[in-house]
Amino acid sequence: MADAFRWNEPILGATQTRRQHFVPRFYLKEFTRADGKLRVVDLREGREYVTSPENVAVETRFYDVRMDGQDYSAEDWLAELESDAATVVQCLIDDPSAISTLTRAEENALARFIAALIMRTPHKRQELDDALGGVFTQIEQNLKGQFLGQFGQNEGLAKYQEWQAKPFHERYGEKEPSQPASTTNHLLQEVQGFANLLRGAPWRIGNALGHSRLYTSDNPVSRYLRPVRPWWEGGAFSSFQYFLPLSPEVLLKIERRSDTADLDKDASPWGERRQKDFSEWEISVARHIISRDASRYLYGDGLVVPKQCAVSCLDRIELATREFAAKYLGYDPNPPSGVGFPMPDYDIGYGEGQGR
Repeated sequence: MADAFRWNEPILGATQTRRQHFVPRFYLKEFTRADGKLRVVDLREGREYVTSPENVAVETRFYDVRMDGQDYSAEDWLAELESDAATVVQCLIDDPSAISTLTRAEENALARFIAALIMRTPHKRQELDDALGGVFTQIEQNLKGQFLGQFGQNEGLAKYQEWQAKPFHERYGEKEPSQPASTTNHLLQEVQGFANLLRGAPWRIGNALGHSRLYTSDNPVSRYLRPVRPWWEGGAFSSFQYFLPLSPEVLLKIERRSDTADLDKDASPWGERRQKDFSEWEISVARHIISRDASRYLYGDGLVVPKQCAVSCLDRIELATREFAAKYLGYDPNPPSGVGFPMPDYDIGYGEGQGR
């Protein structure tokens, strides 16, 4: 690609900051009221309250790890990354059309900020921990079968139980237990690579038309996997659409990169940048996706979509979309028999037309 930005960068350093925000305060301030207070909706407890951005999306020592008797953190590195992006974010809020005139450095700063927002939250940490938990469960089931097959029922079970009784890190040859922040920090070290992928995707920014205001959450970059897609697409990065409200009135949407762009040798490595306002229907869909992806808290004024409603409504939309595509567009999610070939890439949009 055109720009040579460093990957696998050092992010840890000593810090005295104990209260560490996983959603930046400068970002949350865009969703505050005139008095500087932020409305918080607790989806788990079904209540709401008003506080300052300093008091939300924060945990003690969230990014800290202890090595050789010393605490290290990504906090200062994140503060620098936020500082680089804050001016760009404000510029786009003031004038969304500036999306097409950002310098390479400005666009990269914004992409790094978005990539870090995806990686740095408790939601992402829990998501990866759950995925790894499933992997380790399968490993242990397979290992138990190997013990039983090699040593017989009684001796094999005894050996397996002896192995399983060891601390988790010793079972897998690690010297020390894994620290909670390690998962997040490993992701953040690779933030530039993910930022480059984001830059390779099309971006659309626009104002929210209609009366509905946008809000954000404790998982501020919401993702959506289109219900109608080629059979080979799963949960890979390029399959997702990402929604990031920059303010109650401005939405940034990162689209899926077209397969045909990768086949065009003359195509730019970076995706299209365009300014186009979002219809009331598109904003409604975005608000549902934001609520569905929230871990527990929503931030901002206006009527919010309850999480249960968001899940139910999006499920119905996706089912209807798949049924329509299968009946009228020849959509088939199953792999073709024999030699594989590309299937029609139907892109069922929300208010922007159908297909490519």
